[in-house]
Amino acid sequence: MKQDKLLQKLEVALTHNIRFYNEMAEELAIERVALKAHSLKDLETSIRRKARITHKIQTLEGERLSILEDLAKITGRPASKLTLLWLAENFGGPLKDRLLKLRVWLREIVDRIADMNLFNRGLIEQLIKVNYSSAEKLHDLIQPGSTYIKGGMDPNKLKPGQVVSQTM
Repeated sequence: MKQDKLLQKLEVALTHNIRFYNEMAEELAIERVALKAHSLKDLETSIRRKARITHKIQTLEGERLSILEDLAKITGRPASKLTLLWLAENFGGPLKDRLLKLRVWLREIVDRIADMNLFNRGLIEQLIKVNYSSAEKLHDLIQPGSTYIKGGMDPNKLKPGQVVSQTM
C-alpha cells in the first residue's frame, strides 16, 4: 500500500531528524564549554557547525512536510493534524511501535535541546552583563568625573588604585 511506503519514508526522515538533533545537542554542549572558557574562536566554530546542522534539519523538514502532504491526500485529514500518535494508531501496522518510539525520542531530544539553548542563552546574557559592567568601570577609571565640587574637593572621587588624569 502507498501509505505503508509513506510511513516508512516518514520513519526514515524522522530517524535522520533525531540524528541531526543529537548532533545539535552535542554542539550546544561544546558551545557551553566555549562560553564558559570565553573562547571566541571555539564559539565561532561552534556557531558555524550549528548553522550547518540547522540547514540539514531545515532540508529534512521540507521532505517531512512533503510526506505529510501525501499522507493527507490518502487520509483526507489535514497535514497539520497528522501526528505520529494518530498515524501509529490508525495506520501503523508493523510500524506502530517504531513510530511511537520515534515520537518519544523526538520529544526527549527536542526538550533537551530547548533546555540547553535556554541555559546557553542565560550564560550569554550573564557574559554580556559582566562585559558591560567591566566596560563601565574602565570608562570611569579612564574618564573620572570632576574631582572638585562646589565648596572644594569631592572626597568620593579620589580613591586608591584609581587612574588619575591631569591636563596641563
